[in-house]
Amino acid sequence: WNVAKSMEKKFVSASEIDQEQWYQKTIDKAGNCHWFVQEQQPEKLFVAKLLTFQELISGNKLEERNLGILLIAIDIRMLQEEINMKNTLFDGYGFITYEGHILAEINNFQAEETKLNISELEQKELFENNEYGESVRKIYNEKSYFVNKSETLNGLNLCTMIPVYDVQLVDA
Repeated sequence: WNVAKSMEKKFVSASEIDQEQWYQKTIDKAGNCHWFVQEQQPEKLFVAKLLTFQELISGNKLEERNLGILLIAIDIRMLQEEINMKNTLFDGYGFITYEGHILAEINNFQAEETKLNISELEQKELFENNEYGESVRKIYNEKSYFVNKSETLNGLNLCTMIPVYDVQLVDA
């Protein structure tokens, strides 16, 4: 199922998408945002949120009902421009992560030979177990990096990896 194709319709029946993984995860999150990407559209970052309402039923009892899912597509290039890490990372790397998965690279200005293997980074869990805002020194491919993770919004994280040689101490 192609999210963008259905987004052209504006409204889609649940029966058309209820077997999709992103749909199930959005329902499971019960009102919290679910972030994801699709292979068919690697330039888009999607966020889905279950919308609910309360209905008055017999007596004074309120029951929560599902209204639908709000789905928004964000152009990753827009995020790259907004964050603009080109001037701050030098030889470093920037990523948007969610629940341990790397959704997007922020600094795609890296030369092809210096790009990192995303699935390998996820397996090594370089960004997990970091306190938010804390830089931790970690080794990846025999190189030392300062790794930092910052929560941006609704579980989405901005993570950076800066080679130790790029970090210079400045006297105050």
